[in-house]
Amino acid sequence: MNIDSSKILVPHMTAWSEEEVPAVSIRFKAGRLAYSEERAEDRDEHGILWARSVTAQGSGRPTFGRVHTERQREAVARMLCQVCALPVAPSEGQYLWLTDLSDVTGLGRFEEGWVTSSYPPICRPCLDTSIARCPALRKGFAILTVARAEPYGVRGIEFRKSWRRPVPATPSVHHYAYGDPALPRVLATQQVSMLHGAALTDWNHKS
Repeated sequence: MNIDSSKILVPHMTAWSEEEVPAVSIRFKAGRLAYSEERAEDRDEHGILWARSVTAQGSGRPTFGRVHTERQREAVARMLCQVCALPVAPSEGQYLWLTDLSDVTGLGRFEEGWVTSSYPPICRPCLDTSIARCPALRKGFAILTVARAEPYGVRGIEFRKSWRRPVPATPSVHHYAYGDPALPRVLATQQVSMLHGAALTDWNHKS
C-alpha cells in the first residue's frame, strides 16, 4: 500500500510511528544470538534471527529513513515496487532500482557490474514521482538499471557477548552473505539482493 498526499509520498516499506516494536530481550544461546522468549517465526529458513515487526501501516506519522522489516522482505522476495507495492516488470530486459549512494560505491556510470542492495525494485511512474516528492531522497540517491536480482543475504548488525547482555560488535549495519560465519551473531533487519548487470544511470548527491 502506498499512502500519498498532495505534499509527500510515503513508500510502501517506510515504517510508521505506530509501528514501534516493544523492547525484547536478547541473549546468546548455544553460541548464537537468540530472543529470551523466541518464536518459530523469529528465524528464517537459514536459521537467521530477524528483528520483529508491528504492522500498523498508515497509523500515526511516516518515519522516513526507517524501514518496516516485514514489508521490505516481502517486496524483495516478490519483486514488488518499493513505493506502490505492485509487481515490477522489466522493460527491454532491465529493471529499475532506486538505491542509496552507498550501494553503488565503485560502480562506474553506465559500466555494468554487480552490487548488493536491500532496496526492492521500483516502477517507472513511482521513480519519477519519488524523485520529486519523497523526503527520504533529500540526502541523495542512485538510479540503476539491473538485468536480474538473486538472494544474497541480509542487512543487520552483529552482536558480541558482554558481562550483562549482548552488545553491538560494530557501530553500524552491514550486508552479510548467506554462509557468512558471523550470521549466528547477527540480528537481521532487511533482506539483501545481489543485482547483476547493474549500471548506474543517474544519481543525486546532497551534502
